Amino acid sequence: MTNPNEPDPRDYDKHSDVIGGILKYIAGLLFGFVVMFVPTFIGGAASFEQNPVWWGMPLVALVAIPVAIGAWMTGRRNPSTSAGIWTGLALGVLLAGACFFGT
Repeated sequence: MTNPNEPDPRDYDKHSDVIGGILKYIAGLLFGFVVMFVPTFIGGAASFEQNPVWWGMPLVALVAIPVAIGAWMTGRRNPSTSAGIWTGLALGVLLAGACFFGT
């Protein structure tokens, strides 16, 4: 006999929740990275085979701050998407640092 307080396993599909969370994380990661790639590409293209332009990192910061605020505000409603955006943001800023200051 089953425990009446235990939920019926047919009521929900746990695997779809895990896969959905992973897909939301990947979507957030791609969004954060692509948004950060745009100012990095603009600043990198302007300083191609020259000294880095002075406005490259401020442009990246100008884009990174609203993305970080959006990731912070998304955190309560959709934590997996927020984690992906934070990861994409971090990877984008690392790419910008490597692009402007060398590796």
